[in-house]
Amino acid sequence: MSTYSNIISVKMAALGISQQQLAYYTSIHTNKLSPFLSGQKDLGAVELTKINDALASLEKLAETALPWPVDFRRVVEVKRLMEQLKYGELDRLIAATRGAAAELAPAEAQA
Repeated sequence: MSTYSNIISVKMAALGISQQQLAYYTSIHTNKLSPFLSGQKDLGAVELTKINDALASLEKLAETALPWPVDFRRVVEVKRLMEQLKYGELDRLIAATRGAAAELAPAEAQA
């Protein structure tokens, strides 16, 4: 198993995603992804970049949602969130939510 496939496998395990889910998130067919993850074949730079970008997005989504877990099995919804994250839409929503939560915090403390 190559170093890249090892790192990717560790990240997948940490996120709790399967090869099929990663294939969906990256648009890399499982017929190409599976031999790579098992160490039988290498992937090109384009595919590795897609995997890296997808895993980074999934990690950011998981971090942002804390303390609530993200259900990565809901691939259609999660992929939509990944797109929103990519284009900065999700950052605006997160900032607005944090701002509203900060305004509520003092009111809850007084109650």
